[in-house]
Amino acid sequence: MIDMLLRLYPATYRRTYGPEIADVYRESTRGASAPTRLREAAGIVGHAVRLRLGLGSAGSLGALLKIAAPYAMVAAAVATALRFGWWLSGIWVGWEAHGAGAFPFTSLELGVADGLLAATHLLVMVGAVTAFSGRWAAGARLTVAGLLASTLAMVLFQGVHNDPVVLSTAAALLAAGVIWACPPDAPPAPAATRTAGVVALVAWLPPAAVHSGLLAVTTDYGAWPLLVLAVTGCVLAVRAGSNGVRELTAMALACAPLAALSHWMWAGQPGPVLAGLALLPLAVLPAAAVRVLRRPRASAD
Repeated sequence: MIDMLLRLYPATYRRTYGPEIADVYRESTRGASAPTRLREAAGIVGHAVRLRLGLGSAGSLGALLKIAAPYAMVAAAVATALRFGWWLSGIWVGWEAHGAGAFPFTSLELGVADGLLAATHLLVMVGAVTAFSGRWAAGARLTVAGLLASTLAMVLFQGVHNDPVVLSTAAALLAAGVIWACPPDAPPAPAATRTAGVVALVAWLPPAAVHSGLLAVTTDYGAWPLLVLAVTGCVLAVRAGSNGVRELTAMALACAPLAALSHWMWAGQPGPVLAGLALLPLAVLPAAAVRVLRRPRASAD
């Protein structure tokens, strides 16, 4: 089996490190159970695929995904938390309308669908909090599992909810892919994950307050979280002294769940969503301006 798995690696890497990988695999699976062997094989497959796709920490794509992954988790967590809050408020409205002992859904199918989606939402949120608290690897696994489970639930119960199934599942899969593709040999630093957690709170709190009636605004139609990501990309670029292209590209990769949420809030109208996404490239301008101002001027000599 190990010989077959080694064929997944690039030829040069396989010739150099193949025997060592095979020895480690055989040693770690000697007398092991089937789940352990499967887990070790999955680790080898994942490593080989990463190398094939250039997702290592040494490559430019890996460096880009290292920036994008925490904010893909921010986007997934914020969109999920807002949906979960609306789900809870829907239950409360149902209880108020039909009495505390009444089933708060219009049909059993809707109740099952909502329950399963709520469970996947909880998994995403627990994973995000875990990652933001400094345990990136564990949090990333939980978040990816929650996103994949939510896509499955949305496909199984399509038509029950008002969400655009194709767009919502595509956004969740893209976020899961960005988080998974973050190079495992160079995960985000604890300071970066804590910063992402603060960004998630800033992006979530105002829309949650709007929906609860604490702010005298009708709705932001999903614009605020996208604006927060754009500003965050600009701040990261200024701190790194870059022109902002890499940071804002990372934010564009990360923002899919928020764009899908905004599309749903705007009842499928693409114009306002595209206007919100335009905030991302526009945020390159201040970062580039700061870089120009910081550039040392040539000596008059």
